[in-house]
Amino acid sequence: MKAKRILLMFTIIFLIFSQYCFAQEQVTVMRVTNKSGSNHSKLNHWVEAGVSLTGRQDTYISIVSEPPRDQVKRVVFIAAGQQSDDPTSSDGITTGNYGDGYTNVLTGQPNNYKQGVRSTNNLEAKRTLNSLSLASKLINSGQFPKESTLFVLAFDARLGYFRSENETKRRETAFFNFLTSKFIPSNVELIVLSGQSRGGALAFRLGSRLRHSSIYSKTPLIVQGYDPVAANPILAKLPNMLFHLPNVIIKRKIEQYLPINSKKDILRNPIDNNKYCWKVDMDVTFPPAARDNLKVYIVHSGDKVSKDINESIRAFSWKEENTDLGWYKQHWLNFGHEEMGGCNFFNNSDCLKKTVESGYQHIIYGMDEMTIEHKEKFGSVVSSFNGTLDNANVDGIGHYIVGVSDVTGDRKSDLISVHSNGSTYVWKGDASSKFSNSAESFNKTLDIANADGTGHYIVGVADVTGDRKADLVSVHSNGRAYVWKGDSNGKFSNTTESFDGTLDNANVDGTGHYIVGVADVTGDGKADLVSVHSNGRAYVWKGDSNGKFSGVVDSFNGTLDSANVDGTGHYIVGVADVNGDGKADLVSVHSNGRAYVWKGDSNGKFSGAIDSFNGTLDSANVDGTGHYIVGVADVNGDGNADLISVHSNGNAYVFKGDSNGNFSNTTASFDGTLDTANVDKTGHYIVGVADVNGDGKADLISVHSDGNAYVWKAGVSKKLNE
Repeated sequence: MKAKRILLMFTIIFLIFSQYCFAQEQVTVMRVTNKSGSNHSKLNHWVEAGVSLTGRQDTYISIVSEPPRDQVKRVVFIAAGQQSDDPTSSDGITTGNYGDGYTNVLTGQPNNYKQGVRSTNNLEAKRTLNSLSLASKLINSGQFPKESTLFVLAFDARLGYFRSENETKRRETAFFNFLTSKFIPSNVELIVLSGQSRGGALAFRLGSRLRHSSIYSKTPLIVQGYDPVAANPILAKLPNMLFHLPNVIIKRKIEQYLPINSKKDILRNPIDNNKYCWKVDMDVTFPPAARDNLKVYIVHSGDKVSKDINESIRAFSWKEENTDLGWYKQHWLNFGHEEMGGCNFFNNSDCLKKTVESGYQHIIYGMDEMTIEHKEKFGSVVSSFNGTLDNANVDGIGHYIVGVSDVTGDRKSDLISVHSNGSTYVWKGDASSKFSNSAESFNKTLDIANADGTGHYIVGVADVTGDRKADLVSVHSNGRAYVWKGDSNGKFSNTTESFDGTLDNANVDGTGHYIVGVADVTGDGKADLVSVHSNGRAYVWKGDSNGKFSGVVDSFNGTLDSANVDGTGHYIVGVADVNGDGKADLVSVHSNGRAYVWKGDSNGKFSGAIDSFNGTLDSANVDGTGHYIVGVADVNGDGNADLISVHSNGNAYVFKGDSNGNFSNTTASFDGTLDTANVDKTGHYIVGVADVNGDGKADLISVHSDGNAYVWKAGVSKKLNE
């Protein structure tokens, strides 16, 4: 680790030297949210958030790089300090450099960047960034490649000092929705938010909002503020447009993520006691439970924002002294407020070193200390117990695994097997991803179910009754379905047949109805029985609280090309909720190698198929080569079921499901092999994909030819820079 840090230090020194000596000019596209009543088509979030017309007409956004949404891995957002923001009109009463915009050391925006755009019909223009700015240094660092980084600058965010908290919230929401619409949360490895003055307040508000959301609570996040400014609501006053009439005291709301609760919340600059900041409670902004993979940095002076600005407008901080808490770092400077944003138009090297350079190093070193969880990957295997399963699922004798599901109702999936003696067993899963040894779950036999193909044939383990405990579902050679109710002790009760109708010897001789899954298609909390008939149609038999299935529903009129019956056309690989709407969908792989999702609805019907991606699966599950589908379950914990395959190369793959019912292309989920699992029936044999340890992410469960069961836990943590 020490050698790595030394190497990193020399790398940073070289990058610093190269950026000052060989820095490349960066040209960016600047967009205006609205001009003369015409809204920019790519910035509609400001309209949707209810931002006023005046606010939209002077909001300037710069897009440095914007990869396709599914390719974004890193996000950088940097906001300049407040620009022309007179509350009396869209243009304000100022002119010249101030009115046309001025430079900033963080964004690198040029002076007068609004010229040729302001008060015109132009919605876009190209601008060149200053090579000494924080933005340019990050771009040139090589850490934020354009093909995988969403890089956005706010030249003028219009988050004005004097606006009401409601209006400020609308503008914050516009930025939040704009940024988060540009990436898939589970794909993002790092988010960087930085800003000066009121732009710093925006960075902190966005960062706090991200960390208050469970979706982003663990995402690596860096937040920076350079004399970040907030208003003290106790002292805030409304200036009139001429600045010489008596100010009128108005009531302001406390900023949600930057709480300043008293006019006495003053932190004085230890270098110059005439300068001070407002104290913001960072325990509210970033609660202790939300500080994993978090780096916060504030550089502040506490100088007056402007001689014309009311005393209520000040930079904010948390501590009086220079502080380094690991996740939070701050230090004081004896600079003017405007100097913090301009460094005298980039001519002050000491200022640049203490602001831009220190912030740059905070980001680079911060990245080195962060870890990223690849939720779609499986980690090192856990041998789940030392007991043997008599070569289960390998040669068809002894224990035969029939499902992995939560039988006991403790939110941890259990391993369910049927032995050649006809008894069923439940091996309880626990938080350490191990299965406990088990006694048989009942003494009644299942007619050697799944062993010789006669009597009861297990078709699924799922919660049919809606009591949050998975039940055992079987189909008998008489063509009838049965439900054996699970309980909190991991035992199944004796049962009566679940309906009087027959299933034409389903799953027994391969004719008539063929059961493809037991899952909640209707979204009522009770698993339904899903079958495909030899006529090519899919059917849903609705489950109820008594453990019975009602009369069948012909779930659609389209055919499935005799799916699962003769091995041609569509081959059903699972029934699970791919689009996250609470209703299980039918997932098939066609002989053309593509996967399809047939959406389930509350009536127990499936809608027309969606070609879920353009990539092929090498005729997965059709000829036994290439990808072999082993399950459809939520591996990354985002509420959408993913497609899991094992390839003939021995690697497991996760194809991520999304809210549209599509699967994304994927990379291998780990580097270790599974001994060509499910391909030649040797080594590891995958028996299920389910959440064994109760962390909300489905794990890969295999049984090896040595008779042991193994759990490959979802989620692999790696250093961000590894």
